[in-house]
Amino acid sequence: MTKLRSAVVLGLLVIWKLPAHATQTHSTAADTVTRLADGFVSEYKHRFPFTVMYTGLPLEVQSDIDINTPRELTRWRRFVRSTEEQLSHIPEADLVGHAEWITRAYLSQGIAQIRAGETCRSELWDPNGWLFRLRWIADAQPVATMKDRREAIERWRKLAAWIDQDAANLAEGLRRGYSSYRDAVEGQIRQIDALIAAPPEQWPTTTLAKRTNVPEFASRLRDIATRELLPSAKRYRDFLQNDYLPRARVTPSIIGQPQGMACLRARLASSTTVDMDPKAMFDVLVARRRAERARILELARQAYGVTDLSWEEFSQRLRGDPQDAFRDAEDIRTTIERVVERARAALPKMVITPPSGDILIKPVPEYLLDSAPAGQFFPASDDGSRPPTFAYRGVAARFHREVAESLSMHETIPGHYLQMAMLAQQHATPLHPITRLVLVEGSREGWATYAEGWAAELGLYSSAFDEMGRFVNSVTPSAVADLGMQIMGWSAEQAATYLHEESPFDKKGQVQDWAANLASSPVSGSETYPIDGMQYEAARARAQDALGSRFDSREFHQMLLSDGALPIPALNAKVGRWIEAHR
Repeated sequence: MTKLRSAVVLGLLVIWKLPAHATQTHSTAADTVTRLADGFVSEYKHRFPFTVMYTGLPLEVQSDIDINTPRELTRWRRFVRSTEEQLSHIPEADLVGHAEWITRAYLSQGIAQIRAGETCRSELWDPNGWLFRLRWIADAQPVATMKDRREAIERWRKLAAWIDQDAANLAEGLRRGYSSYRDAVEGQIRQIDALIAAPPEQWPTTTLAKRTNVPEFASRLRDIATRELLPSAKRYRDFLQNDYLPRARVTPSIIGQPQGMACLRARLASSTTVDMDPKAMFDVLVARRRAERARILELARQAYGVTDLSWEEFSQRLRGDPQDAFRDAEDIRTTIERVVERARAALPKMVITPPSGDILIKPVPEYLLDSAPAGQFFPASDDGSRPPTFAYRGVAARFHREVAESLSMHETIPGHYLQMAMLAQQHATPLHPITRLVLVEGSREGWATYAEGWAAELGLYSSAFDEMGRFVNSVTPSAVADLGMQIMGWSAEQAATYLHEESPFDKKGQVQDWAANLASSPVSGSETYPIDGMQYEAARARAQDALGSRFDSREFHQMLLSDGALPIPALNAKVGRWIEAHR
């Protein structure tokens, strides 16, 4: 029996000895939290099924689409505020030591995310990303049974009106003083033009139809694409070009919009789960990047056997380094597979009860090469139809060998996969579904960023060259550039200049697009990687300082991972209790 489980048993014994009124207090609080979380999950599944599809949670109905009408959004926000008010009457202390404490933490975070969108009125100026979502839905939509295909047709017939409503929301935003960034609008127009010009076999509906050999299903999807989706895409494109673009925001910062600073802070707090002044966060990130650069040069001097190497010399050397290139797609795959197997073999050094199970490693589809990240982890679905999957960009010319190891470990072991697998196996009785529905991006990406550094301590990198890749590929420069544009008055051009200086890979000014993407989606999530990674580093340092020789790394990491990607305040409270129990 592990110490963690011993603590749970001891906690139960203590509860049995409590007075009847104390037990009743917990029961009442726990039942209320569970009821509120049940209601939140049920409503969310119906109102935002596309997000639910990503999590792998089962959907009873596969014909719904995400809500985006003003009336629907008002009802949803009213429901969330009511849930928040009821939750505020439940003291957290009444739930400590019980699964409902975890449920409460996730429910609070889910509410914070919805409330941030309400503060920002995101639907009025931040497009819903329908173009990417069409492709994602085509991959995730069930089609195995007649019922699946009937619901798929029903869902896809709703999407044209959904696209039209997004344009109507943006038009209302202009009337109220909201707008998207001009360069982002121009980029979206180009993407829609590419979709409109694409041959039928490249449309998402064709991708969906190919997943089952049913001619009638393919025919109906083809009709939806040509008679409904294509006309709505053209209407949307014309609206952006003729009506929206002339009035789009010419500066990256959202601060000048209604409640701009409140929106920025709410977005930062809900994404990182760390409530920090944006200017203070910017200063922290600048210092973080300064330390990363110093470490890059230390490792570069080891990798190249050069005792004195400047940043400029390093950048020039890396851009021409033949060992950074892959031969072909198969070389990428075998390299990633070796990294994952090496990390899997080290699992007994990481946690007390290592998870088991395979990870599917596959390249992203060709039609997603331009929009997909270099690598991305997708959790397994509950029904077993989709295993845990690491999808990578399998084109040698677009994948740097230097970042392969850090990226693979960030996405799999000891990163995202390990965090999710430990949550799944730790609890004999599964936690409330809200722990999977609410995506705590800050804690997820913070853990995976921390895991890249932890992998170095575990000796998982092949060489100094490979370890260097985790700093070269760091997201910290993106976070600095993002906040630089939001609160420091940087233009997109200034952000691109900064990113060029920080990116040794930038041969031909690719960072122009990088900066434009950041400006297009303020608080894009880049802050979560370094800010939340530092929270995990600080939690470990606190435990080591407090416990000294009694600190057990495997037990500590088992405890960190046992409840999934907890919001940082809940994680810190949990670490504090663990330290006290081990003094």
